[in-house]
Amino acid sequence: MSGVHREVRHAARALRRAPTLSLAAVVTLALGIGATTAIFSVVSAVLLRPLPYPDADRLLAVWVAWEGSDRSGLSPAEVLDYRESVPAFRDLGAWAGSTAIVSGGEPRTVAAAYASADLFTALGVAPALGRAFTADEDRPSGDPVAVVSHGFWRTWLGGSPEAVGRRLVVDGEPRTIVGVMPAGFALPEDVAAGQETQLYLPLGLDPAAIDDRGSHFLSAVARLRPGVSPAGAVEALRARAAAGVAEFPDDYPADMRFTAGGAPLREDVLGAIRRPLVLLLGAVTLLLLVACANVAGLLLSRGEERRRELAVRAALGASRARLAATVLLESVLLSLAGAAAGVALALWGTETLLALRPAELPSLGGAGVDARVLAFALAAALLAGVACGLAPAVSVAGPGLADALAGGRGDLGRPRQRLRGALVVAQVAVTLVLLAGAGLLGRSLAGLLSVDPGYATRDVLAVQLGLPAADYAETPRVLAFYRDLLPRLRGLPGVLHAGAVSNLPLETTLGDLNFVVEGRPMPPGARSPAADWQVVTPGYFEAMAIPVLRGRGITDADGENAPGAVVINERMAREQWPGEDPLGRRFTLGGGAGPGVVEVVGVAADVRHAGLDAEPRAEMYLPHAQFRFWDGGGPLLGMDVVLRSAADPAELARAVAREVHAVDPGVPVDEVRTIERVVAASVAGPRFAAILVGSFSMLALVLAGVGLYGLVAYAAARRVREVGLRIAVGARAADVVRLLVGEAVRLVGLGLAVGLPAALLGTRLLERLLFGVAPGDPLTLAAVAAVVIGVGAGAGLLPAARAARVPPLRALGAE
Repeated sequence: MSGVHREVRHAARALRRAPTLSLAAVVTLALGIGATTAIFSVVSAVLLRPLPYPDADRLLAVWVAWEGSDRSGLSPAEVLDYRESVPAFRDLGAWAGSTAIVSGGEPRTVAAAYASADLFTALGVAPALGRAFTADEDRPSGDPVAVVSHGFWRTWLGGSPEAVGRRLVVDGEPRTIVGVMPAGFALPEDVAAGQETQLYLPLGLDPAAIDDRGSHFLSAVARLRPGVSPAGAVEALRARAAAGVAEFPDDYPADMRFTAGGAPLREDVLGAIRRPLVLLLGAVTLLLLVACANVAGLLLSRGEERRRELAVRAALGASRARLAATVLLESVLLSLAGAAAGVALALWGTETLLALRPAELPSLGGAGVDARVLAFALAAALLAGVACGLAPAVSVAGPGLADALAGGRGDLGRPRQRLRGALVVAQVAVTLVLLAGAGLLGRSLAGLLSVDPGYATRDVLAVQLGLPAADYAETPRVLAFYRDLLPRLRGLPGVLHAGAVSNLPLETTLGDLNFVVEGRPMPPGARSPAADWQVVTPGYFEAMAIPVLRGRGITDADGENAPGAVVINERMAREQWPGEDPLGRRFTLGGGAGPGVVEVVGVAADVRHAGLDAEPRAEMYLPHAQFRFWDGGGPLLGMDVVLRSAADPAELARAVAREVHAVDPGVPVDEVRTIERVVAASVAGPRFAAILVGSFSMLALVLAGVGLYGLVAYAAARRVREVGLRIAVGARAADVVRLLVGEAVRLVGLGLAVGLPAALLGTRLLERLLFGVAPGDPLTLAAVAAVVIGVGAGAGLLPAARAARVPPLRALGAE
């Protein structure tokens, strides 16, 4: 141990004798290790942290689907069927995400879920205080109770241990709090969205009253019995779904081709985000490799200057292995110092990542520098130290040290120069790969932002409203609220138009609805057509500036007792009535949805609802006053009111809240945002990736440029006598500059030759993240290659110009 301590002290003294080089190496490694550690902290928080459920590997996400359609939730009858008839399931819990209005002071809308009594059992989590619902409470006639989240308990109830048993007014109905969930608990969909459901209310499934299998709105998770594999459980689930199709043919038409499916819960929750995060970690690892190559080049230069010292130590008995270990130890010390500074950078970087976090990135709130991240930083430092010191150590252990004692160069200069050149070539190649990825992601983001969504994105304000169910149980009162509110909003100063919609574009997912066109009988076995559906009030098309191309929009004439009306989009018109005029055509809505039979009164332009990168789907707009759910319920209570203004729409927020409370002070006004902000949020994921990869690539470009600068400067210093001779015999300064810069450009060319094939292969990994640009896009690759060549030439120009200005007599006397 005393020998190790002595070697460490000797290495530290050696580094202190070269403060400039040591500082440059530490800063370079700090940037690489800090960026890698910051990204790893996100990967650790998202991908490596266990789900907040015991034995989460025994949980299976369950869903149903129709052939050619996206997966859907389960109907209440299917939940009861699968719970009782799939022996692979020990427990099956279901829930439906919603919102609820909590009264008591100023009303507030909170995230809520209607959950079955066995959901918490299936997830394996019990309340920290009190209890969960009982089977008797989980019925339509059960006692009005609620379970609250830990966050709700602290914020709304002051963290009081006497919270259990208190009364809470939810949607106008008093409920008794029976339990408080533990800190960290979240529903699977909340884990995926990084959110927290605050209230859990009984779902109230009644087996005796369930006969409709067409309402698929429930999320479900099953806990598997011991010894049952996920694949075996999915097979048993599909067999039960097939039996249900045969048993209830009226509910599952043959043309729908119904089935069920499932996946391990962890895969279901994190599957979509795993690939982007792994790609980001790969990109930042490439940056660390560039930093290591840069530091290795610095250490090679220093090793050239220390050859005489090392030769003396060898002559005094030090073995070559001992000398190589000394050089390697110095490199490890530099990397440890870089890691210490890198962890400080990672702390700042993680805060930056939190600020840039897109909404779809789960659990990022838990990102930070913890023990696991510190262990990763230490491991990265040790690996970086070995990577940086390996080439210099091998060089020291090679032959030719004895020549240094005679004052000669031996044969070491040129091999070391070639090794440094190889490191620069590697830096250029890796930098090109990073720049190519950043360029593609940047062009993809620019393409997304240039897409016309089909509606106004400026000067439009959206306000989410939800009416308390207990206070608005009757249809006339619901219709009266919106009929009174919208004219008041249109009368506000600066407001041009106002309307309301059930699902705001780019924020929500639309469901589709089957229909049968009048006079067009369905052939046996054929699949009935379907289209996405929206519910809107008069003024919506005008407020969003969605052009109505033919006919008219929804107006006050489309009242509750008027004939059924519908506005369809262009795509639906093309699909259902190609080359024909759809105005006046009639069709019947499926599933018993009201108003039943509707007549096409207008054709609106297509809009991009699911995302700027998603092509518009067939869509229909139904009047709010006429629409009724297929279960016989009343009209929609929750709507997004949209207002188009001649001035800054954000300034209308207080006036809108005032008008809402003038109509009903019990209706909360919570979610207020501009459509511009909605659009920006919809591209947060692509923007996040483009900013990070762009930052890494620019940093790598700077490091590669510095490495190239150092190589040319070192070569110029070693060739000062040659330069003097060339100038003395008539060479011009421009010839000297051309010679030295040419070597830099040659290395850049070799780096491009290696990097371009790697970029062509590497960018294929980004294919799913790109929009409007293909991996290996020639224009992008040509642009980044030009940038690399320009930086390389610029990096070589300054030391070359300095060498060309050295007076010949001084150059000839330099040695």
